[in-house]
Amino acid sequence: MVNMWVMSYVGEVSLRSEPGKHSKVLKTLKDGDTVIATGERMGRWLQCAMPCEQINGWIREDFLTNAEQKMFSEPKIFVVKRQTISRYSINGAYWKGLNPGEKVKAYMSDSYWVVTNKGLVRKDCVEECKA
Repeated sequence: MVNMWVMSYVGEVSLRSEPGKHSKVLKTLKDGDTVIATGERMGRWLQCAMPCEQINGWIREDFLTNAEQKMFSEPKIFVVKRQTISRYSINGAYWKGLNPGEKVKAYMSDSYWVVTNKGLVRKDCVEECKA
């Protein structure tokens, strides 16, 4: 298993198909979006994933700020408490409607958001399942 950690970038940066500033731009990320670095490295470039959008690409490491302290050591299962809509990113478009009782796999959280397999969800709309 690849050791994964969460990174968020500062400013606007391109997620590229290959390492290098001339490779194809897959997505332009805005300040506050979050990516997961897979551990693959080529020089100053890190391979990153955006699980909610099912995109993998490369970002130069100097555009990233480590947010590892937010990552759970293992994914956790959360249950949706009330009807809500997940987002692609903090400042991004809405992605998917979620219903009460629906379970999501969570990878990290901060004081306001939980990163799940179904997008970013407001923390007050979900609660961790107790085994």
